[in-house]
Amino acid sequence: RRHTRYISVTGVQTCALPICKVRHGDTQVDIEVPPIEVQGREIVLIDDVASTARTLVNAARQLLARGAASIDVAVTHALFAGDADAVLHAAGVRHVWSTDSIVHASNAIALAPLLGEAVAGVQAGVA
Repeated sequence: RRHTRYISVTGVQTCALPICKVRHGDTQVDIEVPPIEVQGREIVLIDDVASTARTLVNAARQLLARGAASIDVAVTHALFAGDADAVLHAAGVRHVWSTDSIVHASNAIALAPLLGEAVAGVQAGVA
């Protein structure tokens, strides 16, 4: 059973769904994108770690083939080994954003302030 959560943020309907993944090696990955309507929608794929980006590439291709208007990618730790960045863009990904945990041209989110706030919260007994 899949869990779907819809949230209204400033009038935009968003949906968080898991993509099921089976890994057959470093670059061989099978995925299953949930059967939801994506025709004309702007999609943001979120991943914690992207090494070769093949899972994101596969998901982007499937979603674009089903009519998604655009695909953007947000990654916490963008390892992006080899040609990962180029392969993402070749698959039709419009924008790639990552944190600065690993220096990369896609860095768009600074972690230090977020980590500092979290540590301060723990020290203050808030978190």
